[in-house]
Amino acid sequence: MRVLVIDDESDICMMISRIFKSKGIVCDCAHSVAQGKAKSRNISYELFIIDINLPDGTGLDLISNIKEGDAKANIVTISAYDDAEIINRALALGARKFVKKPFSKSEILALV
Repeated sequence: MRVLVIDDESDICMMISRIFKSKGIVCDCAHSVAQGKAKSRNISYELFIIDINLPDGTGLDLISNIKEGDAKANIVTISAYDDAEIINRALALGARKFVKKPFSKSEILALV
């Protein structure tokens, strides 16, 4: 399995990456919408974990972009903000789930 985490916080990316790597799951990281788009164009991922707030746009933009390339893409959004309108919009765009920061190791492992 291969996962792409898109979050502007390096600590979050490293933490999620370590959790997955400890279970033998390949995990790549991107820190912006642009990096996320570039990586998802060149590599096939089974799971995308996308932060809602990114420095050059929103995770919502990425959901649409990823779904255009793969309608069955497995996407989870994460954010410290649990605004119901944004969560519902992410789910309507095709995200499977929303996970609120801070999250636990078990919450992250349950995604795969």
